[in-house]
Amino acid sequence: MLDQSCRKPTSAALLSRAGQEILTNTFRHSRASEVTVRLEAVDHGIRLTITTKASASTGTGCA
Repeated sequence: MLDQSCRKPTSAALLSRAGQEILTNTFRHSRASEVTVRLEAVDHGIRLTITTKASASTGTGCA
């Protein structure tokens, strides 16, 4: 039997983990009011696109 801990992660698993990390960092460090996640099949692979829309802010200063 193959040791499960030695299996190579699939592309889907890697893409999922990358998306989770990007979203975590986006929510933690940005002032985005909207986040769009787009997953699409392209010629010979998969494309993950994450875009943000900054919230309207009143006043200035550092956070």
